[in-house]
Amino acid sequence: MDIKIINEGCMPTRASEEAIAWDVYFAQDYILLPGEIFKMPLGFALDLGSEDIPGLGARLQPRSSNKTLALTNGVGLIDTDYLGQYMASIRNVSGETQMLYKGDRYFQMTIERFIVEVDFYKVDEFHRDTERGVGGFGSTNK
Repeated sequence: MDIKIINEGCMPTRASEEAIAWDVYFAQDYILLPGEIFKMPLGFALDLGSEDIPGLGARLQPRSSNKTLALTNGVGLIDTDYLGQYMASIRNVSGETQMLYKGDRYFQMTIERFIVEVDFYKVDEFHRDTERGVGGFGSTNK
């Protein structure tokens, strides 16, 4: 897959040969105040379409060791046709000022294949019933 390193950013890395996610690195230093939101550059761009595999996307999520920063939208989903620098929109959830340094690893990225070849057909009623039906938000915890 084609990757462009921006402003001496770091190449994403996997922690082991069998890891499914790549650690991504902050591309600059920043002092993040409690509750503050900041778009942190990650120092690279990917051409997810360079592999000629339909439906590839990237997803950013916190590393399991990260207890102080959250992605502002919960997870960062990146479309195939986005060619710009990857960014993490982060929020300091620790209650304390956080010193962030270039090269810090707080988030990881997966490359996933999404089903994009779907047609939607407008109907008035569905043509099947399920045990769950329209129940949601905890409806299966009976």
